[in-house]
Amino acid sequence: METLCLLILTALALGAAAWWLREVLVPFVFAVFLNFALRPLIDLMHLRLRLPRPLATAITLLVGVLVMVSLAAVVSASVMQLTQSGQDYQARVGQLLERVLAWPWMNRFGLDPQRLLSSLVDSAAASFTQILGGLFNALFSLVSHGVVVLIYLVFLLFGSTSPSRSEGVWGDIRSSIEHYLSAKAGISLFVGALTWLVLYLLGVPLALVFGLLAFALNFIPNIGPIVATLLPLPVVLLSPDFGLWIASLAIVVPGTVHFVVGHLVEPRVMGHRLELDPVVVLLTLMLASVVWGPVGMLLATPMTAVARILLARMPLTAPVAVVLAGRARRPVHPEENPVADETGEESPASQA
Repeated sequence: METLCLLILTALALGAAAWWLREVLVPFVFAVFLNFALRPLIDLMHLRLRLPRPLATAITLLVGVLVMVSLAAVVSASVMQLTQSGQDYQARVGQLLERVLAWPWMNRFGLDPQRLLSSLVDSAAASFTQILGGLFNALFSLVSHGVVVLIYLVFLLFGSTSPSRSEGVWGDIRSSIEHYLSAKAGISLFVGALTWLVLYLLGVPLALVFGLLAFALNFIPNIGPIVATLLPLPVVLLSPDFGLWIASLAIVVPGTVHFVVGHLVEPRVMGHRLELDPVVVLLTLMLASVVWGPVGMLLATPMTAVARILLARMPLTAPVAVVLAGRARRPVHPEENPVADETGEESPASQA
């Protein structure tokens, strides 16, 4: 009981410290996991292509920065396109509200349709303006935090001069996280590309942005695929060029892709390497979103896997690791008791 209470107090203290230091810890932890993701590429160029390790590290960083700048330019252009089409979307909202208010059963409530329509249109316009402002603020915050993450990442990558294979706890952590990130990145890239292709063929605006969001949200287990599937819904419904059939395909096909990949492909590719119970994953997602926001949801699963590995190495916290893995200890039957010696006492070897 004393150990349990100490563990609970430690967890609360760590949670409070993580929330208080989130402005510093979020970029650093994100850079650490990017370091895990990029290090296999650096090792590949260093060992297979015979490039000097500093040169391989510089090439990897340069390519990564170019990719991030390109993605930021695409997202910025898409936001500007959405801004230019704002009047069309507001007009579409007005048309939909007029149809709803024209229904006969609306007169039973004794409401003035014109006044209600004007109020709803004004509210929709204000909401649309707030959404655009939020998007611009999110882009600015992403760029500012990206610079800090890049600084941390440079020091982390150049701080290691050899592709050493660590043993023990650090080796287990590195192997588990590298396997998770590489497999998850490949699967997420496939999902994002397929989502973009489907939406592009259907003629949905901002198809590339929705594909990028599907790639990023696929790193969030359980919740991310649902959000990525529903994101194109407002654009499809508010666009006058799409009927019910196209709108249904724009939601059903990406949703089917997420379902098949999440329930059939990922278990076969990734296996049970992280050894985390699904309920634990969902609970840590919620807690990480409260403490660190959206970035915390991206990092919740690998951080929980690291915590499970560390807890499993200490005898006092090993039962907690068993709970995180979703495994119950198998009861020991009488015939499986340690072998006793002739005096009826356990031998030192069996006690060990």
